[in-house]
Amino acid sequence: MIPFVVILFVLVIPTRGVHATRLVYPRLLQERADDGRLILHIHEALILNLQKTSVAAPNLYVHTQESGLPAVDTLNGQEFNDNLYEDADNLATVTLLRSGDSVQVAGLVGPQHRIEPLMNGERSDDGLVAHIIHEIKPSTGVDKAIPTPEPDVSTLLQARNAGPIRSVPPTVTVEIFIITDPPYHDHFKNTSELIAYVCVTLNSVNLRFKRMKEPKVRLLLVGVEKNSVETLRWGSHGYVHDSQTIVQLRYYAGNNTAKFQQTDVLFYLTGNDVVTD
Repeated sequence: MIPFVVILFVLVIPTRGVHATRLVYPRLLQERADDGRLILHIHEALILNLQKTSVAAPNLYVHTQESGLPAVDTLNGQEFNDNLYEDADNLATVTLLRSGDSVQVAGLVGPQHRIEPLMNGERSDDGLVAHIIHEIKPSTGVDKAIPTPEPDVSTLLQARNAGPIRSVPPTVTVEIFIITDPPYHDHFKNTSELIAYVCVTLNSVNLRFKRMKEPKVRLLLVGVEKNSVETLRWGSHGYVHDSQTIVQLRYYAGNNTAKFQQTDVLFYLTGNDVVTD
């Protein structure tokens, strides 16, 4: 395991930052049984060469609360991986469900476009499911990094350089645990939809890591927590204060070491707006 890290992350919920849309009817052109690759026609200018991928751990732990008491469910991570596909050349990651000759596709079909099925939309003449492609434009807001005090930086550098030099493994697996607050996870219909969305997001990061060598880096989702109340929020209603929430998250992680013992990086996904000093 790598040193434990906690991160506050405002992940864009699909309706934010979305602009132009396009109606499409994805269809499979070819399936290669030998390696499981799928050739998926999105529209005349975009054909994806999909291959199976994985980002969820075999045992995926989901933490919730029932009647005010903590509850843990162990899900089969392979069930999420079974529907997860990627196209490295197009930086695309999607979930794909098949029903006869039609498909339902959701996720990222490129770095600036996402796709989702219109289940109530009119099908094409040959029975294909209608989908919407949304253009995602970068936020015009100003990003602010949370500064680290100088003494901590000095200590960190000393700790990293102390002791004998160890060999670096050829592949480093970074185990990820996700905490979501109610404004975030309430957007999704159910837990499975939330996890599928997180898998698409993490695998899109893995695609960018594929260029890294010595070591290769791979993210692995090991757990998800759905907070029933905003216990980690630090700030006014509807807002999250960046650095203070990070402090709260560190305390929370330190007081729940058993829960996070297999975690390398802890993300806190919030549906609130983030404010800074």
